[in-house]
Amino acid sequence: MKDKIKLVAYNMGQGGKKDPAVWARVLPELSPDVLFVQESRDPAHAWLGALPDTGPEGLLWNIVPGGRWGSGIWVRDGVLRALDVPEEFVGRVTAAMVEGMAWPGMGVGPVVAVSIHAPTRKGSTYIKEVGRILDFVQELAEERPLVLAGDFNVVVGMRDTGQPIGISRGERLMLERLRDEFGLVACWQTAHPGEQLARTLRWMRKLTSLPYHCDGLFVPAEWSAALLECEVLEDGDWLGLSDHNPVVATFDTIYEL
Repeated sequence: MKDKIKLVAYNMGQGGKKDPAVWARVLPELSPDVLFVQESRDPAHAWLGALPDTGPEGLLWNIVPGGRWGSGIWVRDGVLRALDVPEEFVGRVTAAMVEGMAWPGMGVGPVVAVSIHAPTRKGSTYIKEVGRILDFVQELAEERPLVLAGDFNVVVGMRDTGQPIGISRGERLMLERLRDEFGLVACWQTAHPGEQLARTLRWMRKLTSLPYHCDGLFVPAEWSAALLECEVLEDGDWLGLSDHNPVVATFDTIYEL
């Protein structure tokens, strides 16, 4: 059993691009054990077939109907068993039962993993759509350990007063629901208590963009003590690939809860 596991959430920002080779950059350089992608071109058109020990049961990816990109989950080891999501969220939300992988404090066991790219719809808001996603995800989990990751299009960490960007009442209630009803914590804020939230989105790709923190990883609160580190990667190597930054969390899998 591996003694560490690395989770990565990344909006690849490929809505207007033709080249899916960002997969070829992320997988070897970040070496994730579980990769949650959003706004990704079909990885089958990249180099996925050349990956070692990766079979068809290690990837789930769904395209947005009528679009050019979608959301998905990739695992280095183990098996993904697809879970149904409402038709209106296909391509925006990919959900799976992950089997055959080691997790913090529980050894090898089934975990429900969900890659989220929150949509906006006429007459709705991002907060309302995230709430609807949480409603059906709760049913999918059926009290099994749950990992949520991706681009929520709302803030995914609590903000104190005085920060460059505030937090709305709806965002605060969403985060409280994830904590109280789902028993989940945000990896980045757990690893960086008291710090201002890191920037995960460069609005309009501007380096002067405010520190929007809409991409993240949520895991069971019981895993907090096993969290070794969580970083947002923003440097020259990543600036040209997407307007979003990868969020990378590493856990000790042999930690006893």
